Amino acid sequence: IAMVLVILDFDGTLIVRHTGGIYRGDALGFFGGAARLAELRRVLARLHQCATLYIVSRGLSSSVQRYLREAGLSAYFGRIYGVERAEQIAGSETAWANIKARTLDSIRRETGAHQIHFYDDTAVNVQIARAHGFSDSHIVNNKNDHESLIAQLQSLARMVCRFNM
Repeated sequence: IAMVLVILDFDGTLIVRHTGGIYRGDALGFFGGAARLAELRRVLARLHQCATLYIVSRGLSSSVQRYLREAGLSAYFGRIYGVERAEQIAGSETAWANIKARTLDSIRRETGAHQIHFYDDTAVNVQIARAHGFSDSHIVNNKNDHESLIAQLQSLARMVCRFNM
């Protein structure tokens, strides 16, 4: 069975608003409310059966972990890549896109994954990931369409879980 990795950005992708990389409370609100959180939980549970899920974020790892715990989603994620200190969050969008692409490269080398699906709300992050050979990179949740991530993950689960179970 081929190892399938699903890598998600956090702010603006898994959650619907940007936290600035730090914990701000209101997990339910940041995840888009109870209905969206329930949908996320269902699709992540399904994907977790046949893929490994990671988060690559510009935010503090501890903040991302806290939000996931409070939302009841932490069990679905194998690893969270983020920064350890708040001062590391600063930097240009392009600089961060390159950091994310290098992190994806590192994950690919560490895991030997055959399929890597990357989802991010920032176009430059996806463009640079594609330039690094991550062709299954997708821009989601742009223009306040917060359901597009869920729809794309549902479609991915139908495809990947059918072949890897």
